[in-house]
Amino acid sequence: MATEAEVRDWLVEFAECVRTKDYERGRRLFSPGVYSFGTVAEAAAGLDQLVATQWRQVWGRTRDFTIDLDSAVIETGDDSPFSYAMVSWRSVKADPDGSDPERHGRATLIFCAAPNTPHGIRACHSHFSKTPPGGL
Repeated sequence: MATEAEVRDWLVEFAECVRTKDYERGRRLFSPGVYSFGTVAEAAAGLDQLVATQWRQVWGRTRDFTIDLDSAVIETGDDSPFSYAMVSWRSVKADPDGSDPERHGRATLIFCAAPNTPHGIRACHSHFSKTPPGGL
């Protein structure tokens, strides 16, 4: 399966896709049959739905999207066709009123093997959410 370095490289490239709003390049990082939960999309079945209901609703209003690789939890199993990453992220919401609030969140990504791709993996599941406010 994937190495930790391949997963980290995937995360760096995905963050760059969000920052540059490069939907086509982002699509190449995901499995066509991906199933996702998002900050806007309750659930997206398939890559076309993910792009339409989450990415196109959010990326255009997002600046400075960054994934915190220092605190990332990445698991790559030797005998498993899957690996995963749990990460925190931050961005700035480009509000029309100019307030530009910072957003913080977390994500879980499950990767499946994709040997003929640049990183050797594609995300087959993603779950992005904002950090919940306050505590219990």
